[in-house]
Amino acid sequence: MAVVTNKVIWPNYDQTNVKIAGKTEDDKTSLSKDAFLELLVTQLKNQDPLSPQSNTEFIAQMAQFTSVEQLMNMNKQLTQLNSDIGSASTMIGKSVTWQELDDKGSTVMYTDVVKSIVATDGVLYAKFEDNTMIKVSDIVTISDQTPVETEEPETDASAESAEDAETPDSEAAADSGEEQTS
Repeated sequence: MAVVTNKVIWPNYDQTNVKIAGKTEDDKTSLSKDAFLELLVTQLKNQDPLSPQSNTEFIAQMAQFTSVEQLMNMNKQLTQLNSDIGSASTMIGKSVTWQELDDKGSTVMYTDVVKSIVATDGVLYAKFEDNTMIKVSDIVTISDQTPVETEEPETDASAESAEDAETPDSEAAADSGEEQTS
């Protein structure tokens, strides 16, 4: 009895084909800098020796390669910065703690509430109410903002002042009572 399988087994896989077959659709639709360079080298290998490519065309292709490489690097950096800003923005309104060295070289811990996140030259900073900024990478803890103490309602304040008013009178009455007994 024969066993039927749906797998095709090839004894000699070409590694290039395996890599290409393993790529996703996104990888197939974009041209990476490595693929662009590979195409350029292949073109140079297969050019007609009787009519070689002109220097101008070759320089133009090298300039295109450099442009593609720079655009790929810029895209990678912008993607990373976008991700970092998204992550750092969750700190807004949170209480953060960081450490700095004082004049004596001792480590001092500071805590404040983040008001905004600022990106300058690819570095993210947490900005506080007093406009001071620290690098996000210097932050050691992040926590929910501690509740701000609120003023007590007026009814409690008037009750306290009434108690305070009674206390001196009762002390005065007690003092006058003590004077009479003495």
